[in-house]
Amino acid sequence: MSEFGDIYLFKFTDELQSRFEELLEKKKADALTSEEEAEYIGISELERIFTLINAQLAAKSKWCPPKLEDL
Repeated sequence: MSEFGDIYLFKFTDELQSRFEELLEKKKADALTSEEEAEYIGISELERIFTLINAQLAAKSKWCPPKLEDL
């Protein structure tokens, strides 16, 4: 989990994020082994779960990202 303002959000570790990006590049090149394909699918599903949970946490805290014009 990572602190973001007054809420904590789920996020990948640096190692898992790096592995996911590596697998994504291999997928784009159509070079995944069957084991890597299964790993990629699992990490992709975990990413979707984290996104859903983080959206729910943000909604409960009434948090929203800053508008581009406010940056």
